[in-house]
Amino acid sequence: MLKVVKLSLRASGLVAADKPDEAADAAIAAVISGRLVPSNYWSVSEVVTGIERRGAAEAAVVREAFYDIYRS
Repeated sequence: MLKVVKLSLRASGLVAADKPDEAADAAIAAVISGRLVPSNYWSVSEVVTGIERRGAAEAAVVREAFYDIYRS
């Protein structure tokens, strides 16, 4: 689980560094790992929002993967 937390934090840092494509890659890796726990969901939401604000289309991919895996 620590690896997933690190990926999620890395994604947040990449959004802050205005690297939305790389943030999306890190976020999708965390999401598809299947190891996120409810306490990590807010982080995914924040990353997706940050990616969207920067106009990257990958935000929809991350959001859809998250909903497919965790909101079923």
